[in-house]
Amino acid sequence: DLSSAAREKLKSKGLDLIAANLVGEELAFNRSDNALEVFSIDRHWSLNRAEKSALARELVDIVVQLLHD
Repeated sequence: DLSSAAREKLKSKGLDLIAANLVGEELAFNRSDNALEVFSIDRHWSLNRAEKSALARELVDIVVQLLHD
């Protein structure tokens, strides 16, 4: 599943944060909207379907929050 795959990649690559999304028909590619699941070692954020530019801003907000924690 998406969560397990993302968490495994986060650990195996020694990342601080990873963003994952489902792909397939009507998902992710050739669309202006998307949804993301964002993982750190001990946290998870679900970003609901929105324009990709809005998701990018939300993702930056998460990174800023983590840098200040």
